[in-house]
Amino acid sequence: MNAPSTQRLTRLGVAVLVVAAVVFLGYKLSHRLGGGAGSGGHGEQAQGEIIGFVLASSDNFESKDARAVFEKRVAEHGAKMAFASANNREQEQYAKFETLVNAGAKVIVLQAVRPAFTIPFVELAKKNKVKLIAFERAFTDSTPDLFVGADPKEAASFVTTAALASMGNKGDVIFLRSSNPAAIPEVQLVDASLEILQKENGIKVVMNEATDSSAGAETLVDKALKTTHGGPLAVIATSSGLAEGAVRALERNKMTGRAFVAGAGGALVEFQNIAHGKQQLELLYQGRTTAMAAADAALSMILGKTPEGVQAVAAGGGGGAPILRVPAVVVDKTNLESEVVGKGLYTSIEVKGEDRPVPTSAEPIKPIALRTKAELEKEKAASTTKPASKPAAPKAASPKQARPAKKAQPKTAR
Repeated sequence: MNAPSTQRLTRLGVAVLVVAAVVFLGYKLSHRLGGGAGSGGHGEQAQGEIIGFVLASSDNFESKDARAVFEKRVAEHGAKMAFASANNREQEQYAKFETLVNAGAKVIVLQAVRPAFTIPFVELAKKNKVKLIAFERAFTDSTPDLFVGADPKEAASFVTTAALASMGNKGDVIFLRSSNPAAIPEVQLVDASLEILQKENGIKVVMNEATDSSAGAETLVDKALKTTHGGPLAVIATSSGLAEGAVRALERNKMTGRAFVAGAGGALVEFQNIAHGKQQLELLYQGRTTAMAAADAALSMILGKTPEGVQAVAAGGGGGAPILRVPAVVVDKTNLESEVVGKGLYTSIEVKGEDRPVPTSAEPIKPIALRTKAELEKEKAASTTKPASKPAAPKAASPKQARPAKKAQPKTAR
């Protein structure tokens, strides 16, 4: 083989190697940037990464639903969710948070038990270069990397503005809120509403009470109605159950449709009350949407990117954190069909269900009295002791026994 041929083959081989190298590097780069097949936009960098999801409590439907949505979302992009529930205990939450940090979590989404007790969490996260996202509850004493959730002031503005319009900016207002100290968004909603109402000279807040039952709310509204003067009235409840109790009290006092009633949470009974004109408004918090947004934000942070839709709005103390808003949906009679039925929350038949009978009393059903241990033992002994046997009745003589005895025959002398 001559020299020119050898040179041509050498140049060809080098060209092939260069092309192969370019293709290989391009393939690797595309996967690193999230362009691989099935990457869904977050790519191979999220593969195997740990994302912590720490809730204040997980004993309700909303928390369980949020956990399922969050876990599915991060798994779609190859990441792993490490879940923890604090059972509404601050110290337990911090211990579990520390465990996740030590386990190598790159991002932790935290629903604080107490938003005013978050400095230790923020300091630990910064020390270990862990991104921290506040979930649903804005920190009030420190600044996380991001807050994801509904803005309580925005939600309060929706409700209070509707109430004022219904009342003509004058009348009495009743607030019903949860007595659970972990119900932070409810407290923030009431506080923000009160701040708005303070500017209205024609408004009087006749009640601002806490209860955790529908029956309790019913009793409180009955009590409050005795202090009103028959003018415009609004009842703002921070949960669906409390709004239901208010509706029952108004029905019994023949005030259905004469008072503005607002609830929050999105229970079926509230939508039925709106359909029948017994309630005017319901704040529908989108727990599933919030969990999805938090998962997407965490995945973006792992890639070193700023999550889409983030606004530089203060959402806590210490200068404030950027916020990713998940707005609450205001449901009334005009959009009940589109927001509730159209989005698959409930069927039209369910929403337009039959009216429920009005209770005759606001008193809750009394529980059955418990018996003491001594009473139970006495009752048990009485049930196992056999009753004293009665003396047996004399048996009736049989015909054979009833035969008269033979008379003795006199002896004859021999």
